[in-house]
Amino acid sequence: MSAPIEFNMGAGGTSSGTGTLRDDEITRPLNGALSRFAHCLGDGSARQVRLRIAIGGNGRAAGVSVDSGSGGLRSCVAGVARSLQWRAFGGPRIGLSWSFGF
Repeated sequence: MSAPIEFNMGAGGTSSGTGTLRDDEITRPLNGALSRFAHCLGDGSARQVRLRIAIGGNGRAAGVSVDSGSGGLRSCVAGVARSLQWRAFGGPRIGLSWSFGF
């Protein structure tokens, strides 16, 4: 299992003077769920997966899309991402792109 290979933040961003999350606060739940994400790869339809996540100010995923793999793999990865919790930050949503590979 390898660490995430890509992390890009800023698709949603935050406006000046509002709350936000640090990079490590964003990646900690994602990295902590790598074994759960790995379970989704059991059908062999992808070895690298890229997902886009919008995190709402309440710390929950407001939207998730997965770019590769079978429908089952995409559904599984999106479900894991939706179950993750970040610190509530009170600002507008944060958008990010994150990839992992095995």
